[in-house]
This record gives sequence, structure tokens and C-alpha cells, in this order.
Amino acid sequence: MILRLRFVLYSHAYIPLHKKQKKRKKVLSCLIKRDILYHIYIYSEGAMKKTVLFLIFIILALGCISAYAASDVRVIVNGEGVIFDQPPVIENGRTLVPVRAVTEAMDAEVTWDGNRKAIVINRGGVMVSMNIGVPYIFTGTEGQFADSYKKVPIDTAPAIYGGRTLLPIRAVVEALGGSVYWSEKNRTVYVMTGYLMLEQKTAPNITWLLYSDGTMIVSGIGATSSYTTERRPDWHTQKERIHCVIIESGVTGIGDYAFASLPNLSSVVMSNTVTTIGNRAFSACPKLWDVSFSEATTSIGAHAFYDCHALTSVFLPASVKTIGEYAFAGCSQLASVQLSEGLVTIDRCAFSSNTSLTEITLPSTLKTIRSSCFSKCSALRVVTIPASVTNIETGVFNACPKMQTIYGVPGTEAERVASEKRYTFVSIES
Repeated sequence: MILRLRFVLYSHAYIPLHKKQKKRKKVLSCLIKRDILYHIYIYSEGAMKKTVLFLIFIILALGCISAYAASDVRVIVNGEGVIFDQPPVIENGRTLVPVRAVTEAMDAEVTWDGNRKAIVINRGGVMVSMNIGVPYIFTGTEGQFADSYKKVPIDTAPAIYGGRTLLPIRAVVEALGGSVYWSEKNRTVYVMTGYLMLEQKTAPNITWLLYSDGTMIVSGIGATSSYTTERRPDWHTQKERIHCVIIESGVTGIGDYAFASLPNLSSVVMSNTVTTIGNRAFSACPKLWDVSFSEATTSIGAHAFYDCHALTSVFLPASVKTIGEYAFAGCSQLASVQLSEGLVTIDRCAFSSNTSLTEITLPSTLKTIRSSCFSKCSALRVVTIPASVTNIETGVFNACPKMQTIYGVPGTEAERVASEKRYTFVSIES
């Protein structure tokens, strides 16, 4: 019998084996290091019971290790995603990231002080220095740093992983005068480096804060106001500056046209208190590529994300019951759409003209698909339609030249549409 375990380790570890264990088990290799990934191979000729006990021992021995790779964590600086050659690491609940990629995105300079074995960062005369393995951050100003620096304790020290120097991102960014917002639900660190340049309060209790780095933070209690093409909020005069929008906890709804026609908006994160997204709330935002939806949202308004050409994927939570007409129409690069169980109605033309979409699976709670819902999806080939769908209106797949296969349950609307359109019908279990 051969068992193989994989552990991600970020420090050297040695697991002692009892002499009797060595005699009873042929342990051919243990802790074979491949960069930061260790493979533990255990070859056992003994009883399964002894092997299980041995495995428990290993797991307990490794329990003290508190650092792990976090390749799913993203970092967005002033609305732009940062690409790493070494993934971030979570250590003691803190996110460590490669120093150079983030600081250069903040327009800061990074140097290595060989005499002091220190990383030195300079951002506009603000100096930060840190040493590998030392849980302190030293801050000061250029020209006076050596004589008047401040020594501030931090709970996670800089470290080297995969041959790269990683620093605790919050401590560094805040020391350089920026701010950090962590979104747990979409595993993203948002870094803002600007100063507050505009503040607007709207009824009933909503505050809009615009920072010079292009980040807008919306806070308060209740829903934002709704607007029109003629009437926009005062901050809209600064629309070219906005790159990232963060909707904080307490805000329950995003009004009509609230963020429409922002030419440089690239990312949006919504807190889990947002229940509604209004008509044309984010329409005509051509650079919007990253949207983190609230897990409380029940409805997405008409044209909400219409003509957001940079949007490549959408994941809607189970709370969403209705998708309004033309909600995601014209999103030409939208190639991945995940609709969760809970969705009941997709309105007309909701996903029309999504020319990159090739296939989609509809959830088993869906009941109605309105007319022309997927029309002009020129790359669409395969659709799975559950038995729960009792109403498919006309023209749902109009002008879809590559559409050829529908998966569904015999005797349902799925089979009817496949027959009428002469698509291949593949039977699935109900």
C-alpha cells in the first residue's frame, strides 16, 4: 500500500521517527522539498491502523504551521489588477505580497540596503524600511530617516517565499499613506493611494467619497438615489477619474443610472447588504471587467450592465431571482456566465449580443425565459435547460448561427424548442 500526502509548508520542518517505527515501516522518503511544496511519501507494510495513527501524528506535527499559499487572492491597486510571479501568502491571518509588484503600482521606488539587510521603499519622500523576519516597520521622511525614524511593531514580519520578498500589504500601504480594503467574499485586496478630493451627501443617508487615485467609496444606510441621463450626481463631473467603486455595508440598493457611463471604471465590489441593482446602474462602462455581486441581491435591473464590453465573466449568487431586460446585453467579451439556483426569470434580451458566450447551463429553479434572451449570441453552441422551465418565449435563440444542441428532459419546453429549431436534443435525467 502506498499513501501520498501533500502539505504546503513555508518553513523547514523535520518529523522525527521512532526507531521502532523505522523498523516496522519502510520509510523511503520524507519531506522531499520542491520549492515550497513538500511531498510526504509513506510506504507501509504494517496494519492500516498503525498507518492511520502515523498519519495523525504527522498532521498534528504540522498543525503549528500557519502560513499557506493564497493563489486565489487578488490585489487591485487604484482599480488596476496586479500580476504576481509569486502568489500572495496568508500568514497569521495577514496577507503578504511580493514587494516590488505592489509598491511600483503605487509609484514607489524599492531598493535593497545590503548593509542593513533591509528593504527600503520611497514614495514621494515617505520612507519605509523593513527587515526580513523582523516584526517591525520603520517609517520616516527622506533626508531625515536615519535620525528621526519611528519604529512600529507589526504582527507579521516580512519573509522570503519562492525566492521573492513578501511584505504584509496593509502595514506597508498604510505606512506609505495609502489605505486598504479587504473583500473576503471575492478574496480581493483593494489598495487606494490617493487623498480625499470630493465628498457628496445625498438623501436619505448616503455619502459618496471620491479619492484622487480614482477610488469611490459609497457608504450610509439605505439605497442610493436614482438618476436619469439628464440628471446626474454632482460628482459625475469627475467621471473620468473613477476606476474603482466600493459599496460599503449598510447600502441596500444602487439606484438607476447611479454609475452609468463611467469611461474608466474597471472594478466594483458590493457589500452583502445590497439587495437591488437599478436600471442602467452600470451601463456603458466600457472598461468594467471585475464585478463582485452582493450575496443579498434579488434583482438586477434593465440594462444594468448593458454594453460593458470588458466584462468577461459573471457569477450571480443564489439570492438573485430576476434578471431584467438587456441586463447584460452587448457585453461582447462575456464568455462565462454562472447562474445559481434560485433564479426564476430571465427577461427579454438579457444576454443578447454576447458574442463570446459559447455555452450556458440554466439553474433548476428557472421558470421563464423571455423573448430574444440569447439572440445574436453568435458563438453560442450548447444550452442546458432544466425541466423547471415552463415558458420559453419566441426568438430566444434568434441569430445564433452556431447554436446546435439543447440538453433537457424529454416532454418539456427544452425538447419543444429543440424540435422547432431543429437542434440536436440530448436527453438528461429530470
